[in-house]
Order: sequence, then C-alpha cells, then structure tokens
Amino acid sequence: MRRILCVALPGVLTVALAAVAGPAQAAGDAPDTPCQAEIYVNLDPGVSLQPSSGSFASNGQDGKVACTGDIDGRHSVAGGMGGAVGKYGVDNPNSCYQLKGKAVFTLTANLPTDTKPIVFKDDVTGEYGPLENNWFFGGSFKGSHSYGTFKFTPVDSDCAVRPVKKLFVNAVAWVVNGQPDADMAARMAQVH
Repeated sequence: MRRILCVALPGVLTVALAAVAGPAQAAGDAPDTPCQAEIYVNLDPGVSLQPSSGSFASNGQDGKVACTGDIDGRHSVAGGMGGAVGKYGVDNPNSCYQLKGKAVFTLTANLPTDTKPIVFKDDVTGEYGPLENNWFFGGSFKGSHSYGTFKFTPVDSDCAVRPVKKLFVNAVAWVVNGQPDADMAARMAQVH
C-alpha cells in the first residue's frame, strides 16, 4: 500500500513543487536559466483511498529556490524563496491507486540578485504520474515564463490509514529569457 502511494503522490506534488522552481521572465533572448527548488505543499482534501480532486498550496514563499545565471539581465545569487498554489486532479480525481493527471498552479518566487531582487510569477500547467523522473511520483510543468520537472514524496501518511495531506517537492526548472532556448524540447523529453 505504501509503495502504491509513493508511486502516485508525486503527481499531486507536481502542482506544488513545480511552482517553486521558476523565477521571472528575462529581457532579451538569452539561454534559459536553470533553477532548483525544494518546497512543501499542503493538499486539501488530500489523497486517500476515495477518489477526489482538490487544491494545494505552500505556506507562502517558504520554499528554497536557487538559480544559476542571469534572469531579466540581472545575476541571480543564492537565497531565493518561492511557493506554489493550485489544483490537482484537474482532469480526473486522484486516489492512492490512481495518481496520474493534470494540475494547474501559480509559481511565485523572490530571487536575490547582485542589484535588486527579482519578483517572479508564472501560471503553469503540469502533468504527473507514477515512476516519472526516475522517482516514485513525478512530472513536468510548463508556463509562458518557466518550465521544468519535479518529484514529490508524501511526508505525513502512507495513504492506507489516513489521507496524504503534505508533500515534499523537489523541482528542476528553467526560467525563459525571451523565447525558450533550443534545448527546451530535449529537456522536457527526458521526463517521459
């Protein structure tokens, strides 16, 4: 039962984790900027044996975000914070046995730079399912200013006894600087 949940829950987190991984759209048409994010998201009503759809959200911008490179013409430095809020099971209800589907969410981040901070926001769509990204649960997301992949792990339940209401999300994302660079398709193809 625990393995089934571990395989299904990452999709739910896709909604949340993916959210933290992407910072602001940059000016010009430079290469996309890689970022990593770690965030916890709360699920409502959570994933249980009974199929349902719901919402998820981080506790504000309490996730860690680190980008390597320039965003909006400014050099990003360590110490970024981010968050996500959205809906999971958008196309079909999820359960411990059916954790595959779509999520829609908004990613936000506050990224320090060598000058002034970058305030980032992007509305994204994600897909998630079991055994994605070499993990029990994972997926990918894409918006107009960012795209990436994520893995998620339940932290408060195994789904057999009570609903999973909290996920840890680890995301790798790229901030689009102008137009997506030529490597975007190759990066996203590695997800599936």
